[in-house]
Amino acid sequence: MWAAGCICGGGSGSGRRGSARAGSPSSSRPTPTPTTAGASRGWTCCAPGTGPRADVCVLISVRRASPGGHELATAFALSFALNRIFNFRSHQALGGQTARYVVALAINYAAFVVGVGDGLTALGVEYQLARILSGVCEGAFMYCVMRWVVFRDARRDSAV
Repeated sequence: MWAAGCICGGGSGSGRRGSARAGSPSSSRPTPTPTTAGASRGWTCCAPGTGPRADVCVLISVRRASPGGHELATAFALSFALNRIFNFRSHQALGGQTARYVVALAINYAAFVVGVGDGLTALGVEYQLARILSGVCEGAFMYCVMRWVVFRDARRDSAV
């Protein structure tokens, strides 16, 4: 599996199966637990509701594979590439999109990670709730800016 050793079921100690009940007809083979069902088939990280697990798996893999401790830059580059290819299917020039993506990341960090999160905390909102609200705003902002600014399709714009 691509993320060997992370929490998504690829390494030693992860992806273990639950034990069958003693005396049950199926005691000869282990029964998968709900959290690790499918780990041996390699789709645990892709199961519904496991997006954060997949993110953690990718970050752990990137940290282990990145040269010289450039995990953050590698994670951003991987995010850009995957979004460009799979989510937005963009075929525009790479240079302009990269520049717009870097600007979007800077605005996102300043406005939502620091601004909204710390601002809500300063106003007395509980820290965890402030982080959740900040994350919701961040997700909506990043989708919109990537959809309509970073990966905009010039052919689609001229046809409208």
